[in-house]
Amino acid sequence: MPTDPQGMAERVAADPADPAARPSTPLAWRIVALGLLFGGLAIGAAGAGGGGARWLVLASMVLVVIGLAPVVVASRRPPVPPVALAAASDVELPIVTVVIAARDEAPVLPRLIADLGAQDHREPNGRPRFEIILIDDRSSDGSAAAVATAADPLGLAPVLTVVRRDGPG
Repeated sequence: MPTDPQGMAERVAADPADPAARPSTPLAWRIVALGLLFGGLAIGAAGAGGGGARWLVLASMVLVVIGLAPVVVASRRPPVPPVALAAASDVELPIVTVVIAARDEAPVLPRLIADLGAQDHREPNGRPRFEIILIDDRSSDGSAAAVATAADPLGLAPVLTVVRRDGPG
């Protein structure tokens, strides 16, 4: 689990509308990314040699930079703050269905169920506003039992449906 040494979570929770409270990409990462981008462009231009190949590479680079411009502009927008929808008691969150298709996945399914149990898409009383449907495709390792065992302590048993597919494969 990531740590939060600067108390970012508390600052965002205190004022989600404050852009300064939101996490951003560290400056060092931005410098390295730009260095890699422009270094790659320089190596490509130098490696193209002369003549028509060099102009083709340069034109391709210009097109890439033009294509990246909307992405760069969009990534500078402030992130959408957590919606007050969950906090509003008169607004009901939609129910989301999570469908899991599995065959002999007993070792990994409990971790998946734990991740689903950590989701905050819940009613004010804590009941999940999602349902989990496990499609057990002729598992022989007890995948369905592993999911049921993992879901019970997390309070997910009421929203779990296991569909067992038997027969020849």
